[in-house]
Amino acid sequence: MSQSENLSSLVNTIYSTVGEPERWPRALQQVATSISGAGALFEVVDKQARTLGSRDSGILSPTSRNNYQRHFYAINPRVKFSNRAAEGTIFFDRTIGSEKDLDRDEYYQDFLAPSGLRYFLSANLINNSKRRITFAIQRSRKQGHVDDADIAMLRKLMPHLKAAYETTETLVSQQQTNALLAATLDALPSPALTLTSAGEVLFANQSAEKLLATPDGLLLSGRYLRTARPEEQKALNKGVSLAATLGLDSATTPPLIRVSRPGGGSLLIRATPLLREPETRGEEAQAILLMINADPRMPGHAVGALMELFDLTPTEASLAVAFAQGSDLKRLAADRGLSLNTVRWHFGTIRTKLGAHTQADIVRIVLGRLNGL
Repeated sequence: MSQSENLSSLVNTIYSTVGEPERWPRALQQVATSISGAGALFEVVDKQARTLGSRDSGILSPTSRNNYQRHFYAINPRVKFSNRAAEGTIFFDRTIGSEKDLDRDEYYQDFLAPSGLRYFLSANLINNSKRRITFAIQRSRKQGHVDDADIAMLRKLMPHLKAAYETTETLVSQQQTNALLAATLDALPSPALTLTSAGEVLFANQSAEKLLATPDGLLLSGRYLRTARPEEQKALNKGVSLAATLGLDSATTPPLIRVSRPGGGSLLIRATPLLREPETRGEEAQAILLMINADPRMPGHAVGALMELFDLTPTEASLAVAFAQGSDLKRLAADRGLSLNTVRWHFGTIRTKLGAHTQADIVRIVLGRLNGL
């Protein structure tokens, strides 16, 4: 195989790990073998959390890995060099010291030698204030020091190793976040969904799946959320769109979205953006969270019960029931062909008869007295 064919094969192997982190040991071993190494690894240092992690080709046993973290990492002369070296720096044993220096070094004699290792070729893929990611190929004494061809090959592989590693870590982190979010949403008693900014459903918790299976005001059309009424669909789309831009300079808070239920009452929907990463604060959210609360359906004789309990007129009782189910004053006026001032006048009378001070008090009193009817 020619050098260019070998390079192409290694690059393909490296990128085959993206989305499938279980392939990294085999890929690292192939890279190591191509540069006459016994094995390879990534050393990952989180400087803020002060944690040490790694991915390797299987060259270290669990016991060796534990001993390294507990003792030998702190005295490793390679680590001392890589901590100071800039991102993109390639280094090897002759950078660390002479053969006599290596013979006297505790890390080389007590950690590497028992594992049959001696030399290395390494590169700082990332080294900033937050973390250091170093790639290293380990070599035995018999395999000897690296040469210029080995260094040149590593230099060509560096951008691919960095890109594949970072992409893998991002995907793994996202998968873990998604799994945690799904478990959290499933634990909620109320329906909850996540949508793309275009309205495509990504996830529905168990309560939302039951709601959509009915359907009870909301339904799925393909992978998109739909309502029965066109005007409510328009309001839902607008709410999702506003949520996607919430936090940007021109964005406003999405309104509470009301969707009518066929059997009476409303679904109250609040759309909010899922948390953005700091580097994407100026962009639209890629996912929207919908939290749904179902207004309680009123008993069939709710209007009559309120008339009897509070001496309300039929119009007043009907307005109070509809308001407690989620309708606002403007919608009540439009639905009944009344002026807004007339509806406000009725609600002034309703507040007086119920002993309520605010509109929230009306909802609380109505729901509280009708509960169990």
